[in-house]
Amino acid sequence: MKFLILLLALSSAYGYQLPQTARQLQRQAEADQRLNEIAGLHKQIDARIKVLRKKGRYHLVETLPWQDIQDPQILQWKKTIAAKYQDAIYATLEAYDIAPNQNGIPTGSLNMQTGPFKNNAVAWRPVYAAIGIRNITLPDGSTYTWPDADPTKAKKFIGEARIIKDGVTTADGTTVIAGFRQNAFLLSELLLHEYTHLELFSEAEWNDWETRRDREGEVLDRVAKAFKTLPRGNSQKEVREWQQLDNTLKEKRSLFDRSKPPLYEELWRRIFKRAEPFDSAYSDSVPTSVEGFSIPKDQLARIRRKAGDLEHGIAADYNHRRLAEQEQRRREEQARVERDDFQFAIYWIFNECRGTPSLPIQGNFARLLANRPDARKTLRRLASFKYVKAENAALSNCVDLLIRSLPDYPNADRVVIDRNWARRVQREELERRTYHPPAKQTPSATPLMKPSPRIPFPSQPRSPTPQPSPAPSQPAPEPERPYMKPCINGRCLNLD
Repeated sequence: MKFLILLLALSSAYGYQLPQTARQLQRQAEADQRLNEIAGLHKQIDARIKVLRKKGRYHLVETLPWQDIQDPQILQWKKTIAAKYQDAIYATLEAYDIAPNQNGIPTGSLNMQTGPFKNNAVAWRPVYAAIGIRNITLPDGSTYTWPDADPTKAKKFIGEARIIKDGVTTADGTTVIAGFRQNAFLLSELLLHEYTHLELFSEAEWNDWETRRDREGEVLDRVAKAFKTLPRGNSQKEVREWQQLDNTLKEKRSLFDRSKPPLYEELWRRIFKRAEPFDSAYSDSVPTSVEGFSIPKDQLARIRRKAGDLEHGIAADYNHRRLAEQEQRRREEQARVERDDFQFAIYWIFNECRGTPSLPIQGNFARLLANRPDARKTLRRLASFKYVKAENAALSNCVDLLIRSLPDYPNADRVVIDRNWARRVQREELERRTYHPPAKQTPSATPLMKPSPRIPFPSQPRSPTPQPSPAPSQPAPEPERPYMKPCINGRCLNLD
C-alpha cells in the first residue's frame, strides 16, 4: 500500500515542473531579480559590519549573525530582505508550479492525518522569516520575540533552520523559510522539500509509527526522484544552476546520513513500533518537521495570521495589477489592430487605383473611420512613403482622391467603403472634369454709356383748360377789277 502511494506521489511529481509558459518564465525572472537584490543587500550588510567592527560599537559583531545585529541600518535592510524574499517565494511557486496556486498564492487544502490537526483540512502558507536569537522579523516588517519560552530549544531551532533545514513545516500548514537561495531554481527545491513534508502529514501511511527522521528521508528521496525526471538544459546558466542543485542535494543527504541513530535503537523502535509521539509534550507548542523541536502556539498563530494577511494583500494587489495589465493589453491590441487596419487600407487604396483586385476591407475602414479622427491624415502620411508624385501623377492623384473622399469622423452615415464606393468616386470625379458649362458672353470693347439720370421738373401750377377760340372769318374775296391789268415787273399782259 505504501509503495502504491509512493508511485502516485512520484507520478505527479507534486505538480513540480520547469517554467514553460510565458507567464511562468516571467515569474521566474521576477524571482531571480528579487534574489539578486537580496544578494546586493547582503553585500551592503557585510560592508556595514566591517564599519561597525572598526568603530567598536558592538563587541559581539564578530560572532553574531547579521540577523541579530541591532544596528538601525541593518534592521531596515533586514525588513527589506524579508519583503523581497516573500515576493520571490510567491513568484517561484507560480513559476515552477510546486503546489496548486493562483498567482503564486497556494490554493486548496490537505486533510491532515497527524498530531493535533488530525482530520483537519489545512492550507499551505509558506512565509519567510529572518530568524534571530532575540526575535523574528516577518515580511510585513513586524518583529516578535522568538521564541521566548525555552532558550535551549531556540538555539536548537536556530541551528537547524540556518544550517540543515533552511526551514520548518508544521502540521497546520505553516512553513517558515529562513535559508537564503541564490536563484529561483534553488529556492524551488527548498519550497518543494517543505511542501513534501506537508504532503506526508496528510498521508495516513506515514503517520502511524514513523519518526520525523523517517519522514525526512522520504522527503529527500521524493525530491531527488522528482528532479531526476526533469531535462537538463545546455546553457551556461542552466548548467551552473543544476550543479548548485546537485551539491545542495548531496549536502542534505550527507547531513541526514550522519544523523543516523544507533542500530539497536532503530531495531528496538521497529520491532515494538515505538516512535516519538508527534503530539508535542508541551501543551502550548506545535510540533514541526524538525525532529525534537516544537513552535509555541501563540508564535505560530502570529506567523500564520501574518502569512494570511500577506496573501490577502498580494491578492488585492494582483487584482489591481491584473486590471491594469488587462487595460494595457487592450490598448496594445487596439494599437496593433489600428496599425494593421491602416496598412490594409493603404494597400487596398493603391490596388483600387491600379485596377488590381484585392480582398474586401469594409471592416478595417469601419473601425478606422469610427475610432480615428485623423484617419485621412495618417493615410496621406502612409501614402507619401508609397509613391513619388513626380513618377506617377495619375496614381498619386487617384490615391489622393480616394483618401480625400473618405467620410468624416465618425462616419455617422455608415458609408461602406468597398470597390463600388471607389468606382463611384472615380466616376463622379471624371464626370466633373469632362462636363463643360456654357461660356459667359464676352463684353464689347467700347463701354456702353449709361443713361443720364432723369431729373424731374419742378411741379407747375395747373392752368385752366384753354377754351377753343372761334375760327377767324374769311374775308370776302375782292371783286375783280376790270380796269386793272396784270403786270409783272412793269410789263402788263394783254388779256384781250
